[in-house]
Amino acid sequence: MVEPGIFCMPRHELKANLHVHTSFSDGSLSVGDILNDPSRRKLDVLGITDHETMKAATWAGRHAGVLVLPGVELHHRHNHLLVYGVPASALVSDEDCPQRAIDAVRVAGGASFIAHPHDRNCPLMPEFCACPWTDLDASGFDGIEIWNFMSRWKAEARDIESAIERIREPVKSFPGPEMETLRFWDESSRTRKVVAIGGSDAHGHSFTYQGNTLEVFPYWLMLNSINTHIQLDELLPPGNDAEAARRVLAALKSGSSFIAHDNLMEANGFDFRAEIPKHGTTQYDSRKASSTALSAGGDRKHGKSGNEIVARNAGESSMGAQPQYPLRMGDDTTWAGDLELVAECGSFAHFRVVRNGETFQAGTGYTFSCLTHGPGVYRVEVSLLLGRADSGAADPDARPTFRDNYNHDVYPHPWIFSNPIFLRAPGWLSSPAATVDDSAASQARC
Repeated sequence: MVEPGIFCMPRHELKANLHVHTSFSDGSLSVGDILNDPSRRKLDVLGITDHETMKAATWAGRHAGVLVLPGVELHHRHNHLLVYGVPASALVSDEDCPQRAIDAVRVAGGASFIAHPHDRNCPLMPEFCACPWTDLDASGFDGIEIWNFMSRWKAEARDIESAIERIREPVKSFPGPEMETLRFWDESSRTRKVVAIGGSDAHGHSFTYQGNTLEVFPYWLMLNSINTHIQLDELLPPGNDAEAARRVLAALKSGSSFIAHDNLMEANGFDFRAEIPKHGTTQYDSRKASSTALSAGGDRKHGKSGNEIVARNAGESSMGAQPQYPLRMGDDTTWAGDLELVAECGSFAHFRVVRNGETFQAGTGYTFSCLTHGPGVYRVEVSLLLGRADSGAADPDARPTFRDNYNHDVYPHPWIFSNPIFLRAPGWLSSPAATVDDSAASQARC
């Protein structure tokens, strides 16, 4: 077990809610009203993603300490795409070929993320129809919104009783990401770097039932629900909002972040990294089938060099460069020997390390560590052990139960999903399909 924090460089964490709608489209509040809501005080970044409009661009910059990141949700019936960092003039919205929208964002230097890719119908309210991502051959997007509050709530509202329960207890009864979405993400990450974000999909919805109208998901609840925590090596520059937004976008594209359900418990301070084990590690040579010792020295204590910090903040890959340790979420490098994965959070929790989409190791505690086993895409899921059997925990039959100190059944509640650390097999870069997006070929099928 690695002692928490010994080799962990201090990092600057920003809490972002990246999927918010306003009165510019179908939200109930204006951008100004949302910024005046006390709930936004817990946020550092607010991503405005109104449907098919970037009118919120007039609000770009810092407002009372919150960096407004204007974006847009491009969509028609299906294939919703969250876009940030491009002007409205560069947007392409094509119902028949979402690949054109993705390519236009790439050309303009922005960031695109598939929104709620496995969205389902709401059994209770058919008017809330499914809006899934259907173009599974699309390529070149930066990442996937793996956890969307509204999408998951509506899918689980099977009848009036379950809907009321999830309105009454929106925190403890809330489910984790769709399993299909996690499988889609894991599979995509094996061939190229695909990162994850999360979002609330806040609208300030009101529902009418039996003649009564109720605002069931107000902004104060949604803005502290599914958030993306961004990790930076340097503070955002004061007085330069454009540069601050550029750094935030670069960190999102690089995967230097994790997703958390902050209404369950504040997730600030979570970390997931890969370190050289204290006893050293083994470096694999596939040609000679032999091994040599990799020193446990190096930069473990002092972290990354200044040049490496610049590279990460710019969203550049570390592939092909000599890796600096510890490796962080989003780092993408060639495997050169087994490392020690370390995950730590501020509460007693259940940790599940995932390698290439499969459970690799698991355990409970405030900190969990294990050695890697060869190349792979490694990420971690963290669940809080909060509820008893009668707590309304989501999908209790689908996950293991535990016993607390009083011999009560305890269910893990999904809390944190890290971005991966990508440890590629030697020679992985030689595969053109893994590194080159053939836009001409992708558009030819539209």
